[in-house]
Amino acid sequence: MGSRVLNRLRITTACLLLATALLVTRGAPWPVWATQQQILLLTFSGIIGFVFGDTWYFRSLVILGPGRAALIASSAPIFTALIAWPVLHESPGPLVVLGMSMTLGGIAWVVSARSDIAHEHAEGSVAMGIFAALLGAVGQAGGYVLSKMALKTGIDPLSATVIRVSTAAVFMWLLAAWDAPCARRWRACATGARARSWWAARSWARSSA
Repeated sequence: MGSRVLNRLRITTACLLLATALLVTRGAPWPVWATQQQILLLTFSGIIGFVFGDTWYFRSLVILGPGRAALIASSAPIFTALIAWPVLHESPGPLVVLGMSMTLGGIAWVVSARSDIAHEHAEGSVAMGIFAALLGAVGQAGGYVLSKMALKTGIDPLSATVIRVSTAAVFMWLLAAWDAPCARRWRACATGARARSWWAARSWARSSA
């Protein structure tokens, strides 16, 4: 199972469970009381955090394994602090900066100490896995900052999560629907190109003979 398929199934399942929880607690599966600003912020938060961030994280999980992938993903709070500094005007103090430096140093030390850094995987090299894990951490950080901006407007956490997860699930299925015909077209083009090359080579061989 690929990383995108796994993420899509996970988000869809979470969407159904959270909508049920909201229906039981608030009487509606969708927060109709949310404002347009809140829905917009949480929609972008879901797309950036779940679609972009989690998809890249799951790809790193497949390549690196749970140990190293989770280790690099632990840098998400660092990216959150860096994004929140200009966006939310939350400047990190000296202890936060020290903790960020120690976390980055520990991640770099553990990753560089592994002897199988050149190991190849079907979904990419280990270097690609590290890059994917960093992209996942950045995506999760961006999604968190946007959701915090929405929560500051007064929406409750459960309603905010339902909007984030639901819009992310819809976006993922739209991407899957778009990818399917595109993949078929690419396969058809590749098959046609191979067939034309074969016939050209055969014609050339006959003319040479």
